[in-house]
Amino acid sequence: MEATPKACVAPPDIRFPEGDIGEDQRVRERETEGLLGGSVKRKRCRSRSDDQSYATEAFDEEAGDHVVVVVLEIGSSEIRIGFSGDQTPRHRLPAFLTRIVQAAPHDGGLISPLSFPRTFLGEDAFTAATQAAEDGGCAVDVIAAHPQHPLAPSRESYDNLFVVIDAALDKLLDECEQEAAGPIASGKNAFTGSRGKAARQQPTVEMPWALLAVVPVICDQRLATCLLRWALEARRDVFGAVKLVADARMAAYHHLLLLPEDQRSAEKGLLVVDAGETAVRVLPVTGHALTPGTHALQQSEVAGSLLTSLVLFHQERRGEGIRGVQRGMTWREAMRYKEQCCFASLSPSVDLQLHRRHRQLQPPFVTGNLVRQPSTDAFLFPEIFFTPQLLRNANLSPIVNSTSQASLTQVILDAFGKGTVCERAFWLSRICLVGGTAKLGNFALRLQDELRVAWQSVDPSAYIQRKEDVP
Repeated sequence: MEATPKACVAPPDIRFPEGDIGEDQRVRERETEGLLGGSVKRKRCRSRSDDQSYATEAFDEEAGDHVVVVVLEIGSSEIRIGFSGDQTPRHRLPAFLTRIVQAAPHDGGLISPLSFPRTFLGEDAFTAATQAAEDGGCAVDVIAAHPQHPLAPSRESYDNLFVVIDAALDKLLDECEQEAAGPIASGKNAFTGSRGKAARQQPTVEMPWALLAVVPVICDQRLATCLLRWALEARRDVFGAVKLVADARMAAYHHLLLLPEDQRSAEKGLLVVDAGETAVRVLPVTGHALTPGTHALQQSEVAGSLLTSLVLFHQERRGEGIRGVQRGMTWREAMRYKEQCCFASLSPSVDLQLHRRHRQLQPPFVTGNLVRQPSTDAFLFPEIFFTPQLLRNANLSPIVNSTSQASLTQVILDAFGKGTVCERAFWLSRICLVGGTAKLGNFALRLQDELRVAWQSVDPSAYIQRKEDVP
């Protein structure tokens, strides 16, 4: 790649994509052309109402032959589902569930009421577990559905995951039925007024839906097999074709469309940094193709789940229930605390000294037009991404092996260590941050400062190496 000398020393410029960039956020690509070739007619289908609403002409032209493409994004802590062409998912369902044994209503007779297990999903799982603990006096666990999540009961079974995926699809189907009946009852057009999204036709035997499944986290052969079997067998009344994007490097193309059009050009080079819940993925994009697989790096320990574990470890909250049951902070409460309070320091050396000596920080500062002064603990948690030595000092070996921990800056710089100098200059000046962890306060500014210092280091030989010099 040709570049001017000025481009080789460009300072880091980290840009957030426009729109929502929650944990593991993926853009809805309109890839229907490849899905049409694998469409399979099914004998059983959902009956379609004669009065249903159709999508807009613009979507029909893009999709081709009125095929509806459902985009399913499988994250380690959240399932997102929607339609191709929508800027945001229709439904975001936390990938958590709990099973509680409840008694059937008693009619007042001599026979005791029967008990039956009931499964609660998403936010309802945490609410039901809290209520059961207060009423029954015993703790009820909320488990993660994805095997790769730290709260998962097993790393071998995908049964719980597909329970959540089934529920997410049912929510989407119910919404389509309501949208189809809405214009007839109210006399409105095919757009939903409150959401501003076009109504989609329901799946039929002549025109089933097509599924585009995006799995940016670890996707082994068993998950791919279970996903295909679920779509083409268990839900064959809905889907007639499936396309699976089960590679973190391929999922980078979904992030590119999040950027504004004037910044989306991959010809200049782009570095996608996806800070998710289970891994931080650094994916350089050059020209119209991804760089070799050696550039893509996954670091499972430096991720949002580690931050959540630290919050649970230090911020354990004990409260008295109705029957005196003590309970700690739940995962949902820890996630909310992390999103609302945690922030990255812009003066880490000064803030660390103030925290150690006086348990305080610098005066309140402004970020995002808001004055923030969180607690001192909220400052220390995100600092582990940039200063992993804090893990060793804090004696957190039960959570993570601090001896193998690398800083986020080192992960990013090592991800393109085999590229040429000019290639890396473009990558550092064009960074696309996605993922829930990247939304922490001051995270982008702190990462920009860290990369600038590393780029201007007096000993840049560790990062500035020619491709031919690397074995």
